[in-house]
Amino acid sequence: MDIDPVHQWTIFALWDSLTEWYGIDIKDAYPEQLENILLNKWYWYTVINWWKSWEISSWLLANLDQLIVESKPGDIAIVVIWANDGLRSLSLEVMEKNIGAIIEHLQKKNIQVILGWMKIPKSLITTYWKEFTKVYPILAKRYDIPLIPFFLQGVAGRSSLNLPDRMHPNKDGYDIIANNVARFLIRKWIVQQ
Repeated sequence: MDIDPVHQWTIFALWDSLTEWYGIDIKDAYPEQLENILLNKWYWYTVINWWKSWEISSWLLANLDQLIVESKPGDIAIVVIWANDGLRSLSLEVMEKNIGAIIEHLQKKNIQVILGWMKIPKSLITTYWKEFTKVYPILAKRYDIPLIPFFLQGVAGRSSLNLPDRMHPNKDGYDIIANNVARFLIRKWIVQQ
């Protein structure tokens, strides 16, 4: 979306195919729905949908400055790095280091960082799955940032709320996600009227 000068602050929605409008209309993606929900509640934020399908955390880190070039202190970044690292069984140490560097870089720009907790299918190696789920709470605690409880809460595993690939939400699934995120931002006093 284009930044609306009437809106005081910007929320940058980062990052992969869960942020993209994969398989649906762009207006139904969670960032677009989130902006509408906030505006309807008189929270004047523009939500920018920055995504790159199938890429991993290292790509976001390398290209972060280009994505937030129009940021200003007080803006918000919702970082949702899904399973692309995990599905490729990449090093969790490297993933944790990359996400940590992303958080640090955003914080240096005085952008408030919100981390979305993600999980990968249990069908992957059990030990890897368990360790993957620990990364996000560890980072949230280390950097003292809010952690959205499981980003796909109420959507994951429900065929009626997902595309046929059973990994990406459909319009109804994103409606739930957008409302979950909006409630989190408002309840935690992250967004201000």
